[in-house]
Amino acid sequence: SFSKLKKIRNWEFHDRPSNELGDIDSLAEEFLSIGQQIPCIVRKITDSVDFQYELIAGERRWRAAQKANVLLKVLIRNLSDNEAALVQISENSNRSALSDYAKGMSYSKLIEKNILNQSDLVEKLKISKQQVSRFLSFNKLPTEIRNALGDMSRISAGTAEQMKQLSTKGDNYINAIIHYALQITEGKIGKNKLVQLVEAKINQLTHKSTSEKVYSLNGRHLYTWRNDNNSIPSLSPLSN
Repeated sequence: SFSKLKKIRNWEFHDRPSNELGDIDSLAEEFLSIGQQIPCIVRKITDSVDFQYELIAGERRWRAAQKANVLLKVLIRNLSDNEAALVQISENSNRSALSDYAKGMSYSKLIEKNILNQSDLVEKLKISKQQVSRFLSFNKLPTEIRNALGDMSRISAGTAEQMKQLSTKGDNYINAIIHYALQITEGKIGKNKLVQLVEAKINQLTHKSTSEKVYSLNGRHLYTWRNDNNSIPSLSPLSN
């Protein structure tokens, strides 16, 4: 069926960020020349006086139809929030791929709001537990790392997971990741290279302050001051 665009609102949990909508103008021109080939998926709503339907899948097509000022071809489905989330994820996985970041943040939001759980992603979408964990890593990164990275659309879920794990080792590791933020954002540093660079940076910082041996007045070695992996001084007594 077809629906007037003004009757449709976007779902609160839509998963496509504004910077991942692609070329809407070209899609609008395609609608005007050959028409909309694939329908959007909507569901009826009763909580609004302004809208009759909620868009579940097909945000790019919805926006292109607005641009072209044509009716939108839709499939009307009776969907719960849980079912709607799974339809949306399946749609974007099969057609117009989202970045790992967009998927990860969307999954995190849906899980946080109790619309989905990790088992839904594993069982119904055939995503491994390990991959789900990687996707969710984006939302678990320290705020200072996320701020430094900015646009994370080119960062893989594997790299996000590695950053999350490294960041748990302390502020020096967080600062080392931030040091390489631009290259990470540009997709020039993957997870394996990231570990090598961060560990090298930490070693460089650690060896700037050499250990200091402390002796008694008669020249006996009493103990040694050393820096641990976080560059925090610690006392190493002489073993007997």
